[in-house]
Amino acid sequence: MSLSEIIITFPLSENEYYKDVSPSPVPVQELSISQIRLSPEFSDMMSYMRGLLRDNERSNRTLSLAVEIVKFVPTLYMVWGVIRDCIVEMDLPSKDFLLLVDKLTMKKQKVYQLWTMRTFLIEREFVRLSEQYSGEEYTTRLSTLLNSELSIINYCLKSDTKSYHAWSYRIKFIDMSLAVLNDKKITFLEEQLSYSENLIVGDFHNNSAWSFRQTLIKRLSEFQDIYSNEIKWLCKILTESGICNESAASYLFWLLETLEIALNEISFFDLIESYVCADGLHNMGLKCQFVEYCSDNNVLPELMVRVLDNLIEFDEPRKSYWLTFKDT
Repeated sequence: MSLSEIIITFPLSENEYYKDVSPSPVPVQELSISQIRLSPEFSDMMSYMRGLLRDNERSNRTLSLAVEIVKFVPTLYMVWGVIRDCIVEMDLPSKDFLLLVDKLTMKKQKVYQLWTMRTFLIEREFVRLSEQYSGEEYTTRLSTLLNSELSIINYCLKSDTKSYHAWSYRIKFIDMSLAVLNDKKITFLEEQLSYSENLIVGDFHNNSAWSFRQTLIKRLSEFQDIYSNEIKWLCKILTESGICNESAASYLFWLLETLEIALNEISFFDLIESYVCADGLHNMGLKCQFVEYCSDNNVLPELMVRVLDNLIEFDEPRKSYWLTFKDT
């Protein structure tokens, strides 16, 4: 079915495809404190959608109406559920629906229902490719799909580098891709690693990029010894930049604990020391992480006490906490 097969015209009572449907208007709560104003067209569509659902109808006209509704309001998860049901029951391909979701995502990328729908459609498309193609043809089509999907995610993250929905979906998409990539898993992950590096070097405060890189390293560690090279990479970029903020520090401490390396054994320990020992309110998050790391791993007691004294002096809201921490 093409999404343009049935044209939605108003009023629906005069539309040849919906004349026989008995609409069920959305109840209006007269005494509600905040009335939501609905356009006549939207109210008309919802009334007829309720009528179709009342009759448990999953058909071309139900699907067309549902698609038109989410173009008006893409946050209606119930209507997206109707679209999913129609796709499954009518065994429709994902292509047209991916194009629809693409257009809506570029305009409303913070609508989580769109990302949920993307997941459903991509999983379905992966299955379709594996069932219909094999060999080089399968590899080519899979590569095209992966590149297309990544381009959409990249577009969203370019406009908002810390988009929670886009990052969450990217991680989910990578895991879905790894399940079907066979012998190209490492290459795929390394490409994503390069992507994360570009974002991190561009903005050391991008917590999402650091978190994403941590996920990638965990996935890559299943195929190769990656942690040792990663600590070398981190030493290199932090030394070159001279920056070690809270985001970088969180990643650093995670690597050290994973590798069971003491902080004072790494090549840029002097850089860390200069950051955590700076007086005043600078780098408070980094100082907190440093103190907790030293305490948990029983390392650098003298430096830890020095940083604690700084926190006690300048972190006024948590002064009593740090005093207790020092006593214990």
